[in-house]
Amino acid sequence: MLAKKDVAVQWCKYASEYMLKHNGKPWVYVFIADHAITQNMTLKGLGARFITKWQVTEE
Repeated sequence: MLAKKDVAVQWCKYASEYMLKHNGKPWVYVFIADHAITQNMTLKGLGARFITKWQVTEE
């Protein structure tokens, strides 16, 4: 499972770098564990809690 996450995070990083060079929005990777989802949670709240961040460098 972690290998899939690492590949997805790397893909989002590459996609973000490309999009930022072409006036687009950055991509993010969010892995939300099924046990973390409750009726009172919002997608925005879950995203903020489980987002995987990286530094995108602009050339």
